[in-house]
Amino acid sequence: MQLVRHHRPRRGLASLPGKYALQIARTLWDLGRLRPRVLACMSPSPLTALPVWLYCRTTGASFVIDAHTGAFLGPPWERFGALQDFFCRRAALTLVTNETLARRVEHAGGRAMLVPDVPTETSAPVHREPGFTALFVASFGLDEPVDVVVEAARRCPGIRVLVTGKPRGPGAGALADAPSNVQSLGFVERSRYLSLVASADVVIALTTRDHTMQRAAYEAIYLGTPVIVSDWPLLRENFGEGGLTCANEPEALARSLRTAREQRSSLREGASRLRAAKQARWSRIERELRTRLETLESHP
Repeated sequence: MQLVRHHRPRRGLASLPGKYALQIARTLWDLGRLRPRVLACMSPSPLTALPVWLYCRTTGASFVIDAHTGAFLGPPWERFGALQDFFCRRAALTLVTNETLARRVEHAGGRAMLVPDVPTETSAPVHREPGFTALFVASFGLDEPVDVVVEAARRCPGIRVLVTGKPRGPGAGALADAPSNVQSLGFVERSRYLSLVASADVVIALTTRDHTMQRAAYEAIYLGTPVIVSDWPLLRENFGEGGLTCANEPEALARSLRTAREQRSSLREGASRLRAAKQARWSRIERELRTRLETLESHP
């Protein structure tokens, strides 16, 4: 397997056309050099599929799209839904995290496969602090209610709340007014991040956008840490046994934090059971996915 990735730092909206043009040209160059028979690309942005589709149309190769929720719902890419549908129709397979997105792909004429989550590391160094520590994993995206976490922490002065991610946008303003029990860690490199997740008493992963799988939440479960997730049907179904759900409101989250502190032992046991169930499910999904990819490889 060969990874092709071209990243160029964003320098404002005016630079985006040039950025994408350069990345598309470089990707086409690499594909022409490597000549793969089966390719996979991640969306959003749906523009990542453009050079892949052009290459496959020219060579007869096949491609798969790993489509996240943001490829279909929420700004800015929902405005390009017709483009996403175009590529899904032409892909051999589109991987999605839930039934709602699978129906969207199939309605557009594509072929969908459910891959709710993928196992990440299952062990990391653990360094627990005295007291109770909650880790809020944030990217400061538009769907993350940072203000809710800050206000909930203000109502739980005995609980330490760590926040990862480089503050930006409205969330940065909320974090600037945080109480003393909230600590902003900024961007942390991968090994430290995994240790923070494994060491926390609970991981907070919130979104205001329905049908959004929370990577931070399933990373926590695979490391044996309970979670608090937003009360959406998809998240209830996927994390109910391994944690708590709550409305995206300060008092609701504060109640969940107190409950997590009181029930930390039973929640950790539930996270362990859920991890085993997720690993068993992934084994089935992986076998099916490998079979499909091998079929594409042998019959392009």
